[in-house]
Amino acid sequence: TTEQPTIDIKEQQQSIETDDSKPTSLPIVQQGEWSAYFDIKSGLVFYYNERTRVSLWDPPSKDFPRVIMENNTPKVLDPRTSNISMERALTMTMEEDEAKRKWEEAKEREKARKAKLRTEKAAAKAAAEAEKEQEETISAQKRELAAEQKRRSEEALKLKIEDEEREKAAAVEKIAAEQQRLESERIAREKAEQERKQKEEEEARAIVQAKYEAAKAAELRRLEQERIERDRKLAEAQVLLDKERLERERAASAAKKKKEEEDRKAAERAATQAVEETARKQPSRPKEEPAFTVDNVENMVAPLKATDATTAATLYDILNCPPSATRSELKRAYITLAKETHPDALLQAGMQNDEIVPDKFVEISQAWKILGDSTMRRRYDRELRAKGVSSKAGSLFENWVMGAAKKMDEALSKAEGKLEKREEQ
Repeated sequence: TTEQPTIDIKEQQQSIETDDSKPTSLPIVQQGEWSAYFDIKSGLVFYYNERTRVSLWDPPSKDFPRVIMENNTPKVLDPRTSNISMERALTMTMEEDEAKRKWEEAKEREKARKAKLRTEKAAAKAAAEAEKEQEETISAQKRELAAEQKRRSEEALKLKIEDEEREKAAAVEKIAAEQQRLESERIAREKAEQERKQKEEEEARAIVQAKYEAAKAAELRRLEQERIERDRKLAEAQVLLDKERLERERAASAAKKKKEEEDRKAAERAATQAVEETARKQPSRPKEEPAFTVDNVENMVAPLKATDATTAATLYDILNCPPSATRSELKRAYITLAKETHPDALLQAGMQNDEIVPDKFVEISQAWKILGDSTMRRRYDRELRAKGVSSKAGSLFENWVMGAAKKMDEALSKAEGKLEKREEQ
């Protein structure tokens, strides 16, 4: 290995500490991208990559030239691989130190000049400050005097303003008192005027009310008189109507009684004539009582007459109702059976329309036609009872009863018709 020139590290360190513009490291050896640098401040060697700008304390590779320190001087063990000589590095350092020395001398001269200027400037500044302080003192005295004058003028102005305020307050109070007096007078006048108007309005309302009451009383008297007159006329008309109604009722009652009496007499005459005719036609029975035996009992006792009442169904049986049924019950039964036996209803139900069904419907209609009418029902009931009577008189008694019942029904029908007409009127 070749020894490198010695470098006074302490001198370099001192010069670096006094001058910040000098480099802090010196190049020692370079291999490829990596270079070895000597750090002047710490006295250590570090390795720097020129391309990537990476710094290391250890050698980047095993074959990199080793740098050691001898007597505070870095030495390269293999100087053949070095690109920068130590002599060159030291020469650059010495030239830089000479320039630095000259720069330091110029810097010291500049510092002295600046120090002198600062001293002169400080003296001028002190004189200026003293003069300024004196001026400020004078200004402060002037300001105090001006403030005192201003304070006195302000106090005088304040006293003047207070006097004016008191005068103004007194004037305002006087004006307020005058306004209050005027307001009181105005309120009193308005109140008096309002009372006067109210009194006039009350008087006018009283007059209008009196006129209204008078007119109302007169109208009520007129209406009452009209009502009394109307009630009187209505009462008279009602009396006349009642008289006419009573007369009509009396006349109708007399006519009814007369008609009933005539009908009764005619029925009695007809019954008497029928009895007389029957009595004339019938042979007289033997005076002695008959002696019944087993042989003659069939010849002497008349057999029961075989009539339709015992062999055929009645109209009540056709409607499926008892003889004591009311008219509403008979009507319900008729409607029910008519719906069941009507030909159109049977066709809609899909049943065959044979000849029995129309006959049944005709029977039901005929039964309701007779039993639905009170007169015809009463006559039918008597005929039914007369047909059920079995006597020795035979058909003669039956004909007599039927004739009398017929005349009685006719009389009752006429009387009922008159009563219905009178009720409608």
